[in-house]
Amino acid sequence: MQMHTRLQALIDKAAATRWRGLAVIQAEPEVEFSWPTEALVLTGALNRYREHLGQSQTLVVVDMRHDLHADALAAAVQIVQGGGVAVCVVPSQTNAFITRLTSYLPPLWSLHWVCPSACAHTDLSNLTVKAPQTQTIELTLEQQDVLEALTAHIHTHSLTAPALLSAARGRGKSTVLGVLVQRLAELNRPVVVCAPSKRQLQALDAIAAQQYRFVAPDALATGARQEGIVIVDEAASLPANILAQIVQRYPGVIMATTNEGYETCGRGFLLNFCRQLKHQYPAMQQLSLVAPQRFAQGCPLETWLHQVLLLRPTAQPDISAKDASTAPCHYMWCHASTLSEPLLSQCFALLMDAHYQTSPNDLKQLLDSPNQQLCIQFADTDMQQVTAVAWLSEEGQLDIEISEQVTMGRRRPPGNLLAQSLSYYMQDPELATLLWLRVVRIAVAVPLQQQGLGSALLRHLLTAAHKRHYVAVGTSFASAPAINRFWRRHDFLPVRIGSKLDSTTARHSLVMLHCIAPNWRDRVTLWAAAFAYEFEAAAVLYQLSDEYVASLAELPNISMEAYHNWASARLQGFCAKHLDFANARMTLLQVLKPNLNAQPCLRYALCDLPLDAEFKRQQGVTGRRQLHEKVRQICLALHMTI
Repeated sequence: MQMHTRLQALIDKAAATRWRGLAVIQAEPEVEFSWPTEALVLTGALNRYREHLGQSQTLVVVDMRHDLHADALAAAVQIVQGGGVAVCVVPSQTNAFITRLTSYLPPLWSLHWVCPSACAHTDLSNLTVKAPQTQTIELTLEQQDVLEALTAHIHTHSLTAPALLSAARGRGKSTVLGVLVQRLAELNRPVVVCAPSKRQLQALDAIAAQQYRFVAPDALATGARQEGIVIVDEAASLPANILAQIVQRYPGVIMATTNEGYETCGRGFLLNFCRQLKHQYPAMQQLSLVAPQRFAQGCPLETWLHQVLLLRPTAQPDISAKDASTAPCHYMWCHASTLSEPLLSQCFALLMDAHYQTSPNDLKQLLDSPNQQLCIQFADTDMQQVTAVAWLSEEGQLDIEISEQVTMGRRRPPGNLLAQSLSYYMQDPELATLLWLRVVRIAVAVPLQQQGLGSALLRHLLTAAHKRHYVAVGTSFASAPAINRFWRRHDFLPVRIGSKLDSTTARHSLVMLHCIAPNWRDRVTLWAAAFAYEFEAAAVLYQLSDEYVASLAELPNISMEAYHNWASARLQGFCAKHLDFANARMTLLQVLKPNLNAQPCLRYALCDLPLDAEFKRQQGVTGRRQLHEKVRQICLALHMTI
């Protein structure tokens, strides 16, 4: 009852203002809560939090007891309007991230409650919650200025250059878009609005419902061409490749977005995306909104969120690019939880700005996982100015039983991307039992990029890795020619290319290794040689550019005997239904090449040819899944030994 009283007092206090309150409740997983029907409760599948972006609520509950999802927390808090309260339910067992959540609670505007272990049910359903405020369409002077700028841009560049409106959440971007749609409708200008989902246009619909045509992102990017002014809301929540396709088809598109890291694309993507747009479209218009509209200026909840999740950019190092390229660098290896707040803030800001998908979830992982490390580069002997940082992950050393399950595709232990990827792809359970070091990300301060600092950092960590017991240092990334060349310059060898495009970047992932253990050097070289042997076909089937192919040139050669010995385990894994068709495809193509003309099933499957009705009828298949199974049966029937 005491928690009910204190929470109601916080709700009443917030309702009397346009600030927002925060309650952090720690409870065992078995404790059940009942909430008012007016509350938006996020629980279970927290990875679907993006569906609620763009909404506005007075009481939002995010239950993270089964999934400490920092991205969902950030989104949930920003849904709360002025006069509302956010409730965060976390496990009773404290870790570094939960300690961080509770250490910066705003005085007078927060509640921290630990449920007694004997508590089985907490009824909070009769809390009195104020109904969400009706949105006003009276624009502030700042919003009016942005509206006029967008109107002028459409008048001048509606077909030739995009405009991007960006701001923190709650600044009234969607309100401006709604009034813009209304204004265009009055001028009989057709308007097409796109967002990740229709429900995310709640604020825009409150002003301009029925005055535009909604088109889903995929349809706008690849479907029939739309006529009219194209507006994209929540742009950073779209996959990067979809957004790029939309801009290419509709150069005059108006985009609005937040960019606080918990959207599909991180802050680093938007910074790079804006640079590319400005280069491609010199007349591109960049606009922003600063003053909050959903809540009053100085809201303690927003201050808490930005402080806890490090969402705000930090000052860049006080050193010129010229000095940075010549001054000696200093280094420190550490765990993120041991860093001072200023250094942690600098490191995470670099990761946010330099990488397309860094999010608050990454901060949580860096703080909580003992296998994550940071290698930090400094420009000063006092080690206070961070110029670059590498996020490293120690992986592998799994039990042999789990390793065998990984090899059969039945287990994917979290935090072991490199170890399990190699074990599964090579069909060798031993690989998951070994110790690997994965370079998750390398980030250099934006003003200091292209000065060799990233290379210096990588050379340092490779030298340090040779003093430890790693088999190899590896990396897995969304590949592109320039990035491939960077890793090749440091003697990293490609050993696996992803069979599917990354959903955010529309690029193939690439796994590369730099061998550390001398007794494994021949094995890693063999993997790279096998990769090179299959890469020619992969380049054609994946439609890789000449520049991409050239970026992975000068790889080791392999004899047919060595290749067949390497391929045998993979083919056996495919026949045993351990290795899926997509990952076995390039090896199958090389081994079964002599049989392609005699076996139409092989040709259609391995060359990814369209399955017409006549082929399906002749082969007795209804789709690709049955076709791939038929390939497996053909392999078994041939009794292939390599």
